[in-house]
Amino acid sequence: MSPPDTDRSLDLVVAAMLATQRHSWEQGVAMQALAAIGRWETLAALAHESIAVSVAEDGRVGVLAGPDAGSATDACACGAGLAKAAALTGDPAFGRALAALEDWALRGAPRRADGIVYHEIAHPRVWVDSVFMLPPFLAATGHFDEAVAQIDGYWRTLRDPASGLLFHMWDEDSGRIEWANLWATGNGWAAAGIAQVAAAAPPGREAERAELSAKLAALAAGMARYQTPAGLFHNFVDRPETFLDAAGGCLLAYAIFLGLSGGWLDRSHAITARRSLTAAASAINRYGFLNPVVGAPDFTRPGVSAEAQAAFILMWTAAADCGEALPAIIPGGAPPPQAQSSRR
Repeated sequence: MSPPDTDRSLDLVVAAMLATQRHSWEQGVAMQALAAIGRWETLAALAHESIAVSVAEDGRVGVLAGPDAGSATDACACGAGLAKAAALTGDPAFGRALAALEDWALRGAPRRADGIVYHEIAHPRVWVDSVFMLPPFLAATGHFDEAVAQIDGYWRTLRDPASGLLFHMWDEDSGRIEWANLWATGNGWAAAGIAQVAAAAPPGREAERAELSAKLAALAAGMARYQTPAGLFHNFVDRPETFLDAAGGCLLAYAIFLGLSGGWLDRSHAITARRSLTAAASAINRYGFLNPVVGAPDFTRPGVSAEAQAAFILMWTAAADCGEALPAIIPGGAPPPQAQSSRR
């Protein structure tokens, strides 16, 4: 199915995404969302801006001054958008930026002794976010084995045997999980990254795809146990006192729909994805923002974010590719919910 460029149902959601201040990874996932719906000119503009504004001189793109500058993997989410912009425009600047980012991902980024790339430059920590930021870029640039190796390393490091889900952060210096929470959006990032790598598996790599599918199925099953009757997840999925979040469900649903479209994920997980799709479609406010979600810029309390907007668009288009009946998007007027904040 070609991107639904003529489908205007997402216009308000797209406008809200573009109106939101973005970190490097949000710039990247926003470009992926624009590619999914065929908004090529806007994608190219975001790719150009990711090069123009970056304060990094090591190959990373879209990096703003402040905390964003300390991430080793977030900028790699921009790789797919740079590649698409290079193909669309023929502008050599995009090709040069893509090559520099690939060099950073393969050789420049800090990593531990077993080769697993740290999320942070200054601190030896492994984050669940990196499952989405880095391995899909590696797979898309022809480094499928390295992409699988990174996912395997993140999985071994962060997985909680009791729930089957992934914790957020491992600290290499202390040798322990530093942030022992089952974060909804973090597990959504992991599911989406695993699905993108599985979808990019070259011919003859069915065994690796099956292993990736098993990981995605484990995450989907683990998350399903905590899905609320309304189809949402709590920010920490096993702690109902934390605020509700739609973004994690969008990322998980996107991953499930990718697997269903490709025929490599069991259809038993479709119900979880459909519930997230329905819940998110009814959670768009009058300005086009998805809420409730964990909000930018520091992701410690409810709010809005570009990553949530992009996650919704990716889920929506993946559902359409599956032939799912899409619910109506009826923007409402509900403000973002107020609840106890929780540190990311």
